[in-house]
Amino acid sequence: MTAYIRAEKLKIYAMKDLKSFFLCIAILLTGIHAQAQKARVTDENLGFSYLQLPASSNTSDLNTYTAVIIADKSIKQLGVNTASYNDNLTLHGKNKIPSGGHYLLEVRIGAPTFSGRTVDKQTKTTESKDGKKTTTTTYKPRCIYKSAPITYKLVDYKNNLLIDESIANSQGTMTTKAQRSQESANAELNKEIRNRVSERIFDAINSISNHVSYQYGYQVIPVSTKLYRLKTDKHPEFTKYDKAFTGASKILTSLQPGTDAASITESLKPHVEYWEKLAAGISNDDKKASKLKFASLYNAAVLNMWSQQMDAVKNNFAKLEALSKKDYQVDLLKKMSDRITSQLNKYPEEGLYFSYELGEARPPETVEYDFEAVMADVQSTESIPRTGEQEVLRGKLFQKGEEVDAAFVLPINDISGGARSLEPSKGFKIYTYNGTDYVMLPSLKTSLRPGDYFLVDDMKYEILDADGKYWDIKEIYYESEKIQCYGLNSMNKRPIFPKLLLKKTSASAAWQRGLMSEEKAMASLQAYFNDCPDLVDHVFGEETDRDTKTIFRSVGEYYTNSCK
Repeated sequence: MTAYIRAEKLKIYAMKDLKSFFLCIAILLTGIHAQAQKARVTDENLGFSYLQLPASSNTSDLNTYTAVIIADKSIKQLGVNTASYNDNLTLHGKNKIPSGGHYLLEVRIGAPTFSGRTVDKQTKTTESKDGKKTTTTTYKPRCIYKSAPITYKLVDYKNNLLIDESIANSQGTMTTKAQRSQESANAELNKEIRNRVSERIFDAINSISNHVSYQYGYQVIPVSTKLYRLKTDKHPEFTKYDKAFTGASKILTSLQPGTDAASITESLKPHVEYWEKLAAGISNDDKKASKLKFASLYNAAVLNMWSQQMDAVKNNFAKLEALSKKDYQVDLLKKMSDRITSQLNKYPEEGLYFSYELGEARPPETVEYDFEAVMADVQSTESIPRTGEQEVLRGKLFQKGEEVDAAFVLPINDISGGARSLEPSKGFKIYTYNGTDYVMLPSLKTSLRPGDYFLVDDMKYEILDADGKYWDIKEIYYESEKIQCYGLNSMNKRPIFPKLLLKKTSASAAWQRGLMSEEKAMASLQAYFNDCPDLVDHVFGEETDRDTKTIFRSVGEYYTNSCK
């Protein structure tokens, strides 16, 4: 009996111990399960692109534009070449032409102001160990500046004013590093002023291009969006979550104009469903899993938006708001969603991945805006005549061994990317800088001659004498509609023969008499006047004593009156 009772007691004790054991296991498992629900999430940036269609209206049939920058003279005097910014002035998705485009984009840059210019002088004395004193003087320049006023407008070929805006001005105090001399301090301040003006114009041109392109262009927009991934690898959802993140990331980063919209929606759908289902299974009151729910809803909203499922995006946003968690990334996503919704409502057939083809981009037959008046403003501010068919190159003119600030005005189709020759017969004009303005060189009695050259952007442009008008002309022997005969100043320090130039109007080249023998001179002259074979014998065969001027006047008269 006793033994039996003891056995039963042991059995009871054993059962109690077993219950305690299972209770401990249950508690332990509960703790592990709870720990597993603590999820750590991080976001990653993903880049791709889409086509932003015009915010104002469909402009696909207006595919050319002309852009003009009109800058105050002071901008040029500061050493800032505003013509170089014209390439940055862009209406995206349209073809830029020199004049007569469907749109005229006009930017006007006023004069910046710099006042209260001072140079602070600071003197510092130091003493070495041996008692020697050294005094150092530095100069720190400063001034008050107000940035250049910048306005811009866009008109169409029917002269309808589409945009008329301005860029906000800025002002403040400008200082530079201390310099050892007042001259270098002033030079440093001038450099800083020039850089400040240049940066201001550069930023403004880019801002203008973006605004105008947003309203009327077809612009490929690079996008950077965030997508959350689960970093807790022991979480029960880690494998599925990571697979969804990897798959969605691969699809998003491949998006670009021309991508099939239906295939995007279909391929992203499984990942959207997974994240929405996962978020639905987490209570809003579950603080431990709140980050995972937020990340899942955010990811679903991103995928729905780029799948162009905007009703589903609204649903995702409503659930995110119910979490009562303010997040700036969600605010950015909402702004992007509003922009996309507007585009899809306006262009339901094109969508985000529409592939816009510019086509032949032919300009309109006529334009009603006054382009000539605009270019007149350009000329009055730049002081160098310029039309939509010309380009201005500025640089250094190396003339008679001296360096001169100069500018060439050339036809646009006459500019190449490397070293080339500039022929006066092509119609280019030359200007030199007199300290205040650019002044055109005299077309006839100029000191510019062949052998001089123009250097711009480290490219050498040689100067030829195709029509003789850029030689250093000493005397005019004879001129007519058919021929010009000149006496030239010698290019030699000790002239042996006078330099002569004969130029037939019908020929692109001239005949020059320089350091050559009489026999060679006659042979080359005969070849030059092959259209009038008896000219040389008639003029030079006469046995009379005549000076050079009389001889070549005879050449001009005979060629004009007796040669066909």
